[in-house]
Amino acid sequence: SEFEEQRVCFALKYMCLTLNRTLTSVSETVQHCKADHGVDIPDLVQKHRLDDYGYIKMINYIRTTKVSTESLLLTSNGPLPWDSDEYMKPALPDDPLLQIGMRIINFGCLVFRQDKVRTESYRDFMYRNMEVFKGKVVLDVGCGTGILSMFAAKAGARKVIAVDQSEIIYQAMDIVRSNKLEDTITLIKGRIEEIDLPVEKVDIIISEWMGYFLLFESMLDSVLYARDRYLAEDGLVYPDRCSISLAAVGDTQKHSDRIAFWDDVYGFKMSCMKKAVIPEAVVEMLKPETVISEAAVVKTIDCGSVTVSELEFTVDFSLKITASTFCTAIVGYFDIFFDKSCGNKVMFSTAPDCTKTHWKQAVFLLESPIPVKTGEELPGQITVHKNRKDPRALLITLDIAGRKQTYSLQ
Repeated sequence: SEFEEQRVCFALKYMCLTLNRTLTSVSETVQHCKADHGVDIPDLVQKHRLDDYGYIKMINYIRTTKVSTESLLLTSNGPLPWDSDEYMKPALPDDPLLQIGMRIINFGCLVFRQDKVRTESYRDFMYRNMEVFKGKVVLDVGCGTGILSMFAAKAGARKVIAVDQSEIIYQAMDIVRSNKLEDTITLIKGRIEEIDLPVEKVDIIISEWMGYFLLFESMLDSVLYARDRYLAEDGLVYPDRCSISLAAVGDTQKHSDRIAFWDDVYGFKMSCMKKAVIPEAVVEMLKPETVISEAAVVKTIDCGSVTVSELEFTVDFSLKITASTFCTAIVGYFDIFFDKSCGNKVMFSTAPDCTKTHWKQAVFLLESPIPVKTGEELPGQITVHKNRKDPRALLITLDIAGRKQTYSLQ
C-alpha cells in the first residue's frame, strides 16, 4: 500500500536526508541512501561485523539520536555508540527495517552482491573438486547462514558440522531444513574454542575467516585452534593458502584532499591534524590507475601449518616503480587460493584491478609524497602485529625509503 511505502521510506528518515521521495521497498530505500547520501547499510554491517542484535541496535540508535551521516560514517571499530541495551527497544513501532531488515542484510543481495566473488569462489572450489569432499566429514568454522556448509553437502560430504557463536545460527538451522540438508549438516551454537564437537576428528575444515588486509578482525586464530584440535592427520584446511601484497600509489589529488589540506584551512594552519589523520589506515576501493609499482608479496600463509605467532611478522620488500611521479601511499590487499589436492584450482584476489569485494583495499597514506622514477626500486619494511589493547585491531608499521609511520586498522 502507499502507506506502507511511505512508512518504509520513513524507516530511514535519519539516514536518508530527504523525506520527500516515496520508495517502493526497503531494498530501494537502502540503495537510495547509498546513491544519494553515501550511507551503505550493508557496508556498515560488514565493517562493524554486526550480528542480528547489533543491526537492530544500530537502526534504533540512528532513529533515537538523529545522528548525522558524517558521524555515522566516521564511527570507529572501537566501542560502538549503539552497544547499549537501551537500543534494543524499537524507536518506531512496527519498524519495517527491524521486521525484514536482517533477512535482507544476512540472506539477500545487499551483502552478497559484493560478496559474489567470495561466495562463487568457494562454490566453484567445492563443486569442481567433488572428489575431495566425497564421503568426508567437514567442519565449517564461523558458518554464518550456512552457505559454505550447504556447498560442502552438495559436493558429497558425508557429514558437515557447522559452528557459529552468533544468533544467526538459528536462521541457518531454518535454511538447512528448508533445503532438506538436516540429515547431513549439524549446526552448533558457540565458540569453537569452548564447545565439544560430536566427532573426534574431521577430514576437512572450511571457513570464510578473512578480514580487512586479510588479518584485521579475522577468525584465523579460531580456524587454527580447530585445526590443531580436530583435524585428522592427513586432513585439509581451505582456503589452504593466502598472501598479502603491497604496491605503491601515486594519487596527488587524494593526498592533497586528505593530508596537504590541513596546511591551509581557509587561511589557517592546522598541520597538527595530520598527526591524527595519517595513522588511520583507510579501507576503500582504490582506482587501479593510481597504482604506480609492481606488487610485492610480503606474507604467504599456509593454513595447514602456520602458527598463531607467525601471524605477526616483519618483512623487507622492494617495489619496482612503473611511473615517474610521486608515491603518496602504499596499498595492501590479499589473494586467496584453493590449491591443495585440487584438480581444478580456484583463487580470488582483492587487488585494485580485480572485481570489487567488501574487503576493498587497505591504504596507508604517507605524510610527505616521495618522488619516484620509472624502473627504480622503492625499498621498504613492514611490521604487522596485533594491538595489545584491542586484539581485534592491527598495528602496521611501514618504513618507506627511511620514512617510518605506524598505522592502526581498527
